[in-house]
Amino acid sequence: MLIHSCGNFVHQFENLEGVHNLRGINFGASETPFEAVWERFGGKTAVIPHLGLNNQIHFNSNREYMEHVLSIKTHNRGLCILVTPGQMEIKASEPDSITRFAERVKEMLARYS
Repeated sequence: MLIHSCGNFVHQFENLEGVHNLRGINFGASETPFEAVWERFGGKTAVIPHLGLNNQIHFNSNREYMEHVLSIKTHNRGLCILVTPGQMEIKASEPDSITRFAERVKEMLARYS
């Protein structure tokens, strides 16, 4: 089972820990603090953050969101960060956009390994 939340679900952590066969938690890291989710579920189930859509996003850019997640993680087990080329300031229609996107992601991962 994979759980998705569009809002802050910190108050549901205890209930989520009781879900049989919980395989993943997908959430907006701009609504639910990544730190709290990682501390409670990191390494136990897939943690799948994305940049949410609410109007109080506290990241100045998608790169900042990704760097935040990477700086807090303590290992890579089960971490799946959702990000798109457009979120990394790369236009998908440009030549070699996927290659440049992959290179930017690799650079970021190398800094936080």
